[in-house]
Amino acid sequence: MKEKINILLLTVAFIPVLFGQQNNTRLWTETDRQFLLDGLKSTHLELMKEVEDLNEVQLVFKPDTSKWSISEILEHLGTFEEILSWDIYCNQYTPEQSGFTKNHSAKDSLMLAYATDTTKGKSPSVAAPLGRFTSLVKLKSTLNITGQR
Repeated sequence: MKEKINILLLTVAFIPVLFGQQNNTRLWTETDRQFLLDGLKSTHLELMKEVEDLNEVQLVFKPDTSKWSISEILEHLGTFEEILSWDIYCNQYTPEQSGFTKNHSAKDSLMLAYATDTTKGKSPSVAAPLGRFTSLVKLKSTLNITGQR
């Protein structure tokens, strides 16, 4: 499941580049773009499939107080999807700033390293779970909304 989350984070991290370009210069081919979009969609579907049979006790179970429950992890992912969706929305109306697209391959390698790093990080407070979802129905509803953006 951690690998699927890493793939989801990697794909979501590239969404601003997929949709935020203002000029006709493409960083990726249409095939590359479609590959990333398909990966995002399939990862979302696989993630939903992984949790569909969990009961509410399993969703909120925490191995200890320093760990997140499955519900909290999914809430965190949904929050980040929402943040990135707004980022994309705002960036599509912002003129491109010179210097941000130069040397994009170096930036891609940084994003890949970040997305595949297995070292436990600390979530920014804006994306920390608040315990909004105690039922799978509410959780899936929210993730389906953000997953369709």
